[in-house]
Amino acid sequence: APKDKILVVTWTSFTGYDNQVGQSTTSTRQTWVTVAPELQNFCKEKLKDVPNQSDRVLRLEQLLGLPPNNGKTRFVEFWVSPDNLFRPSADDEITDRTAFGEFTQIPASPDANIKLSHLQWFENLRSQSYKTTGGYPWTRMGYTYDWGNPNSEVGLSEFVINTGTAFEVKSVQTTDKYCIS
Repeated sequence: APKDKILVVTWTSFTGYDNQVGQSTTSTRQTWVTVAPELQNFCKEKLKDVPNQSDRVLRLEQLLGLPPNNGKTRFVEFWVSPDNLFRPSADDEITDRTAFGEFTQIPASPDANIKLSHLQWFENLRSQSYKTTGGYPWTRMGYTYDWGNPNSEVGLSEFVINTGTAFEVKSVQTTDKYCIS
């Protein structure tokens, strides 16, 4: 592992990383990720005995809070500095185990320094997330909305890599190769 980096993964249909394995690059968009190997562990525990690929893909879409049939085809692992990640919640810290879905829930303290840019990002995403067409379920709590688990909607911890962030592409694998092989 590169010094001071953590391994994260995103599920995508973007093929631009395919020829960049082992190389450093810079993100051209915000990228939503989970920390490896949380997603891969879920696959190996819950999907290894699911024979139908479309059922496996649907369960991944559910786990990650994505609409069905969204066309994701590959998992890309990145080495990234934790300083370049933020939690998609009102409390954007990544180093604690608490998140707040509203800015008014963050305890007042001299350390509670809410960046205006994060507040604007948060409110903009909230205004787009709950539309009947094109909207995504967003918990605002730093975890994916698992709409396929009848016992709990709490999915995986999620983070965002900012646009303009340098990272190294560790691997690009098809959905099945990453999940079940």
